[in-house]
Amino acid sequence: MELSLRLMITAMLANIALVSAHQDADDYKKMIAKIDHYNLMEKCYGKDLIGKLWYVIEEGYRYCETLQTPTSIITEVESLSADEMEALSSVLTNPSLVNMLSKSGRRKKRQEAKEAIFPLSEEEKEEIKEEVEEHKEYIVTEVGNLSCILTRMEYLKSDGVVDINDYSFDKIKELIADSPAGQDDDFVTAVSDAATHCYEKSQQWSQNVLDKDPHMKLFGRQMVFFDCIFKAREDYCYKWQMFEGMRDIYGVDLGVDNLGLEGNKYDAAGEAWIEVFEHADHVYQYIDDFFWNKRV
Repeated sequence: MELSLRLMITAMLANIALVSAHQDADDYKKMIAKIDHYNLMEKCYGKDLIGKLWYVIEEGYRYCETLQTPTSIITEVESLSADEMEALSSVLTNPSLVNMLSKSGRRKKRQEAKEAIFPLSEEEKEEIKEEVEEHKEYIVTEVGNLSCILTRMEYLKSDGVVDINDYSFDKIKELIADSPAGQDDDFVTAVSDAATHCYEKSQQWSQNVLDKDPHMKLFGRQMVFFDCIFKAREDYCYKWQMFEGMRDIYGVDLGVDNLGLEGNKYDAAGEAWIEVFEHADHVYQYIDDFFWNKRV
């Protein structure tokens, strides 16, 4: 009995260590991804501009965390229905709470049975209420601070709405004119056009769909827009480097040479870069992968 208990404890400790190590590895990969993203942005927009962006975000967080969350956000979170709070079940660790917030189909079956399979005690119910309130506070804090920082950065207007005028060609050109990629007006146009597309996309989302997630209900259209424009900004930064590579390495200027590819010259460069690799023989691909594949 003593040996079995010792083995069980050893197994439990090993499992805890494994989970902890896995979390550490995930966090490390997340930090590596952020560094890679920072370096990519710096390559396109320059060290000074991205350094200033980092500082404004960090300074904005320190400023906004001292402010009281707007009443409108608190009121909106407090009004979340039980169905809307179901969206939080994935982040709640309390088994009883996850069980309570399970899918409606299971609830209906239990209601039809007219008898709870695993009835909750009053103490468990109270614990559930406390965790729901705690996660409501998380939402208030996250959305409140994020909206404060974005407003302070002038990414949002004072009423919390995206100001699409800030993404006009002239505004973007003024901001990134001295950066490596910003010296090319075609790049500025590509980013501006992407912003217009992202804004239209954010406005087309049904409010009923956004209401299904607490974060999206509060900040949905803004989240759709920023997720879209950040992806586009990153994508065009990669394609800008491919355009430069096609011109400097292979002597092909996609702004002049028509290879029959669709899109602007950066979209064409992205496709052309892939075509060059795919048409290389397998030995070249093997060597290229050996030296340049990401390993971390």
